[in-house]
Amino acid sequence: MEQEDLQTCGGCSCAPSNGTCPVTVRGYEDASCQGQPFDLEGGDWCWQISPNGNAWLSNIPTAPDTPAGCSSPATSIAPEVKPMCSIAEPGTCSNGRVCVPPLFDGLKACVLVADGALCPSGYDHLEQVFVGGTDCTCGCILGPQQCAAPAVQVSSSSNNCYPPQTTVVIAGSCVAIGFLDSLTVPGSVPSTASCEPWATLNGATAYGLCCEP
Repeated sequence: MEQEDLQTCGGCSCAPSNGTCPVTVRGYEDASCQGQPFDLEGGDWCWQISPNGNAWLSNIPTAPDTPAGCSSPATSIAPEVKPMCSIAEPGTCSNGRVCVPPLFDGLKACVLVADGALCPSGYDHLEQVFVGGTDCTCGCILGPQQCAAPAVQVSSSSNNCYPPQTTVVIAGSCVAIGFLDSLTVPGSVPSTASCEPWATLNGATAYGLCCEP
C-alpha cells in the first residue's frame, strides 16, 4: 500500500451573532380572536386594559430591525492533511469497475468519487476532500432569520403593572392569558439564524470521500 495524503478545510468555522426584532402583540376580548382587536407595541411602559377581563393575545410577526449575523474568524487558513493509504494495484472487474479488496486489522475501505456524486452502494459519504491545494478560503452561509416569541408580563390585580405578575410566552396566535388588568410587552426579542461554514481549497481538485460504515 502507498501513502496518499488528502486535504480538508475542516478548520474553517463561523461565529453567529443575534440581532433584534421589534415586538407587537394583538389582543382580543373573545376566545375566538375574531372581535375588535387592540394592538400593544413593546417598550418600557405599562399597558392598562379597559375594560378589565379575560384576554387573548397573538404575536404579530415582524422583520428584524437588526439582522442576525454570521462571520468567519479567518478568511484564509492552511489545509488540514488527512493521511490515508492507497491500494497500489486495486482489483479489476469484468464490467470495467474497480474492486476494493477486504482490509485487515479493523481498517475500513474508502473510495473517492467526483465532488457532489453519490457514493457507491455500501459506502457512506464522509466529507469533501481535496488533492493538490495550497490554502483554504473560508466563508459563511447565513440561514433565514427567526424572531423569538415574546414573553409578556401580565398583572391580574393591578392596573399599573405591579407585582405579582405572570409571564406568558406568546408563541402563536390567540394565546389565552386569563384575567387582565395591565401588562408589559418587551421592546424587542432576539433574532437568530443558522450559521454554517463553507470552504474551498485553492488550486485543488475536490472529491467526495465515501467510506464503509
